[in-house]
Amino acid sequence: MNKIIFRLAGLWIVVALFGLSACGDSDSKESASADLNGDYQGWMIYYNNVEAKNDTVSSNWSLSQNILRIASFRPAWIAGQRIDAEIKEQLEQLAYVPLQGTLSLYHSNPNLYHIAVDDISLPVSSQGKSTTLTIRFDNTSSENFLAYDFTTNIFMIQVKVKSASLGANGENLLKESQVFYFSNSADKEQMIHVHG
Repeated sequence: MNKIIFRLAGLWIVVALFGLSACGDSDSKESASADLNGDYQGWMIYYNNVEAKNDTVSSNWSLSQNILRIASFRPAWIAGQRIDAEIKEQLEQLAYVPLQGTLSLYHSNPNLYHIAVDDISLPVSSQGKSTTLTIRFDNTSSENFLAYDFTTNIFMIQVKVKSASLGANGENLLKESQVFYFSNSADKEQMIHVHG
């Protein structure tokens, strides 16, 4: 357990250093480097604090100009304690849905990008009525990002869910925001862990 906590602390130090080194370039509006365009395979990495174990889920993503598409995001992953059993069951029955976001470069070498992730709207039933569950993402510069290291060819993608609400102006059903990491590192010791 201490080993995992040490790795998590190390990750946040790296992320903080990326943020500090990128401050001078934050106004850049460049799109994703053509060198990164393509299809990639890797994992969504999830660390469950309660069960104290690491889980990985196969994932893939693509980059085309300034658009990131993550093909395998499962809505059931966001089902927290405040989402009622009826909606949880519906989310668990859904297949993977794609995430899409627009990238803007804010630091080079390593390349760091902000990601503005589009909302996801899902038809659900609540208390016998049809409605829409809208999942929104925290599009602030430090929360959704893509990092790429040209030396190791490793991607690090962080996506943070901000809220999940029913109807147009519904209350946030999530007890806390959830963060998901995606990486193409084949070495599980190098993988980035997610707080659940």
